[in-house]
Amino acid sequence: MLRPAPYRFYRFGPNVLDCLRGVLWQDGAQVPLTPRVFDILATLVERHGDLVTKDDFMRLVWGGNAVEDNNLARQVSTLRKLLHERPGQREYIATVTGVGYRFVGTVTAHHELPDELRELVGSAAAVSPSASATSGEAPEALSVARDATRPEGSPGPTDSQPTPAPLPLSALPAAVVRPAVWATPWGAALLAALGISAIVALTVWPDQRTNAAPVSRTLWQFTHDSGSQFDPSWSPDGTRLALASDRNGNSDIWVYGVTDASAVQLTTSVAHDRQPHWSPDGQVIVFRSDRRGGGIFVVPSSGGEERRLSTFGANPRFSPRGDIVLFTQTEPDSSAAVRLFVVAAAGGTPRRVMHPAMAGLQPTSGAWAPDGRISVWTRDEIGNRQFLTFPLDGGPATRSAIPAAFSTMSATTQLSAFLWAPSGRYLYFEGRTRAVRNIWRVTVEPATLNWISGPEQLTIGPGADIGVALSPDNTRLSFAVNTARPGIWAFDLDPATSRIASTGQQIISGTSGEQGADVTSDGRRLAYRLDRDNRQEIWTRELQGGEPQLLVAENGWDVTVPRWSADHTRLAYLRRSRENRQEQSVVVLDTSAPGRRPVELLGLIAGQEAVPSDWKADGSALLAACRLRATDRLGICEVSVPPANSTAGARMTRLAIDDGLSLYQQRYAPNERWISFIGVPRSDRSTSTVYVMPANGGPWRPVTDGQAYDDKPRWSPDGRILYFISNRDGRFEVWGRRFDPDLGLPTGTPFRVTSLEGARQVLSPYLTDLDMFITPDRILLPMFEASSRVWMLEQADK
Repeated sequence: MLRPAPYRFYRFGPNVLDCLRGVLWQDGAQVPLTPRVFDILATLVERHGDLVTKDDFMRLVWGGNAVEDNNLARQVSTLRKLLHERPGQREYIATVTGVGYRFVGTVTAHHELPDELRELVGSAAAVSPSASATSGEAPEALSVARDATRPEGSPGPTDSQPTPAPLPLSALPAAVVRPAVWATPWGAALLAALGISAIVALTVWPDQRTNAAPVSRTLWQFTHDSGSQFDPSWSPDGTRLALASDRNGNSDIWVYGVTDASAVQLTTSVAHDRQPHWSPDGQVIVFRSDRRGGGIFVVPSSGGEERRLSTFGANPRFSPRGDIVLFTQTEPDSSAAVRLFVVAAAGGTPRRVMHPAMAGLQPTSGAWAPDGRISVWTRDEIGNRQFLTFPLDGGPATRSAIPAAFSTMSATTQLSAFLWAPSGRYLYFEGRTRAVRNIWRVTVEPATLNWISGPEQLTIGPGADIGVALSPDNTRLSFAVNTARPGIWAFDLDPATSRIASTGQQIISGTSGEQGADVTSDGRRLAYRLDRDNRQEIWTRELQGGEPQLLVAENGWDVTVPRWSADHTRLAYLRRSRENRQEQSVVVLDTSAPGRRPVELLGLIAGQEAVPSDWKADGSALLAACRLRATDRLGICEVSVPPANSTAGARMTRLAIDDGLSLYQQRYAPNERWISFIGVPRSDRSTSTVYVMPANGGPWRPVTDGQAYDDKPRWSPDGRILYFISNRDGRFEVWGRRFDPDLGLPTGTPFRVTSLEGARQVLSPYLTDLDMFITPDRILLPMFEASSRVWMLEQADK
């Protein structure tokens, strides 16, 4: 599960180390492997810690040749058995559902060939020397990628290929047997010496030559109780952990001994409690609770009466002095801005954290710095990141210098919630790559707060490593490993009361990596995207059974969520070239017959954008989030869709724009007289407002108050309720508000539809992936079926 320092991989020619092709030992005994299984193992070890996608395996192991879909899974299953992995384990090979695999066994660096491996290699190699070895010819290093004797992408070895004549160890030059890295996940060693012409030998060298011993961090599971355990927090003396656990049915605060098996329940409310944090003197614990409408509470660490500090908020943290509590209005997430607040630990009125240096920036997370200042992780309007630290009550802000290498990493990995090491030497971040969250570390110069190295990935598990806490001595990280499984769940919906059933039914597992889904208005058919190497695919399937059907593979293109037409025969989406981001167009795909290619509806010039979000019932027009020039804010446009036999081109007409807002999630009302959408303020992206306007343009009418982030407005089939997702209670739930479709006015007050706090099935925590579908009798939601355990990582400061 651990990622070592980066390494450089060397390959040697076919006359070197051929004797070691496909060799794997356990406790001195050779383990038989087929060449294909060993090539898979080699590929994983070579990219230790990195995600290897299914397409990577097809290219690197199968040479780009077409194979059955389940071939890779069978070979990996064989490899797991050889490594003695039990079902559900991820000690050596971690599965990233629907995407690929990671090698997560420990890799140990040796500065010389260990004696036990020298003996093993010697015995394996002393069979019959090759002609080149006996003639004294020196082997030659050929490349840092694949062996130059085989063109990249050509087929790899097969089980029927002969093994070359072995080469004795004595014939190898010193350059081959000196500093190598041998992967050793179990037993004596895993010697990654890989062979024939595909990979002859895997010799690994550190990027920087050093005599320092490699860091060997230990990762171990701390909790094993039933249910889920999460949100750990260390006591000031380092002897106990406070955490949230639902072992008794709902989430409460518990205190566990670190060195013993004691576990004491601290809160017993029928509401859900989570996110505990110890005061510096160890006397009280602050936490988030859903009781009495939700908010921030404190409780004596030895047990006693709870006291409320705030009627709202999440993720509370005591200041280093213990006199102030910092918290966020809503749950932090890598894709959403947050508001930061402070409140006196003794009680009082919460006040928002503001500073002139934050002008034009949106904080996505915040934390106390060791000296009592506040640090915030921010982004600007175009996504550039800044890390600021400033005094709470005024004074100059320090802007940390960030290494240029971070810009490249940030294209694939988003860093979100963070905390400081008490020493001020490190920052620990949660980072999300695709749907996987791991822990990253940045090394900081304490005097200047500049980032001097990193981010370095500390964990490489396939799930979500979240809720990071650091021991008082800086040596151990505790965090929750969430093995939540994604999927789409259907809940029965009573249209008269807008109440849903307490339990739902999973209709899409999400295990293949489905994302960006849309459901037909009758709730019968789903369309979604799959990301495959350099292409994105659009698939469809019936919700009541049936096999998935590939509609189109967009090679070299990124596509937005495909949107169904009202008659369920067409899909519209925006596609954008991965090579030239300015090359993009709106396309329509006819789904009535397989194999059809999408037809360009509207070509866009540089600076323009049009993301389809809905269709008119007769198919004559699309709604889209749009900009006509690069300097425009996102507005609302209608794109005409000419009949199939027409020679007229599509036209884009703007219906609404506001310089202070970005407009998203446009939908026609069922009577098509109104359009619903959200407006996100340019000045504060932690909030949004649901609006309704006439379908041909005109004045906007707010449906929500703009005090929370309200998203994904969706009409009931009769147009009399507008459902939306909101975090107004501290986390995302489904809400609704009644609407008069004749007058175009909301009526009554917003009401809550779902109550998912503490449930094993929760709404997707990723706002960009979250959507909602309303059918006449059901509501469909992207959900995560969560299960968490608390883990420990030793030597976090090394």
